[in-house]
Amino acid sequence: MRLDNQKYEAVLDDWQASLLLSYNCFFITPYAGARLSRTDYINWIDSDRKRHMSDGEKAIGLIYGVDIMITDEMWLNAKAGFFDAQTIAVSLMTKF
Repeated sequence: MRLDNQKYEAVLDDWQASLLLSYNCFFITPYAGARLSRTDYINWIDSDRKRHMSDGEKAIGLIYGVDIMITDEMWLNAKAGFFDAQTIAVSLMTKF
């Protein structure tokens, strides 16, 4: 993008690695584990490059969740994240 004769570019670089343990119990699969994550925002104004790194003290987090089978093709997922981020997510998933 050009503005005032300057070229602007940006990239959001997001990396995550997780290790989860789960147990399938009939139609419910609870899981828990740890996550290592890092996000960098890199921007350029013309040839001047700057990298803004995420907080290294908040790189490790915990994940808790559950998958609930609705049919053989569809399930409900609910999960929460702690320490590196405070998140809650619910989604309806399907195979196709």
